[in-house]
Parts: sequence; structure tokens; C-alpha cells
Amino acid sequence: MNHFGTNFRSLSKYPRVEKQHEIRIEYQEFCNKRHAQSTEKAYLTIPKVIKQISG
Repeated sequence: MNHFGTNFRSLSKYPRVEKQHEIRIEYQEFCNKRHAQSTEKAYLTIPKVIKQISG
């Protein structure tokens, strides 16, 4: 469950906010292999999103 998503979406009403990108780290409650894989995937996604944003 993403508790921040709704709050961040409310920013879309502000000038110059055109897109939002969400990178999730999931399975924190389990603290197991799935969480580790999700964390790794999220960190690997960051440079891709930065490259996409910067054009």
C-alpha cells in the first residue's frame, strides 16, 4: 500500500508538474528475498528514470 501516492498526485495541480514517476520498494513487512529483490530492482530503476526525465 502506497500511502504517499495520493499526496504526490495532488501536486499535479501545480504549474510545471507534468509527469510523476513512481519507484516502489515492496515487501518490507517480510524482510526476505522478495524485499531484497524489490529493493535491488528499485535502485536499478533510478538511473533509467533519470535518463528518461533528462531526455
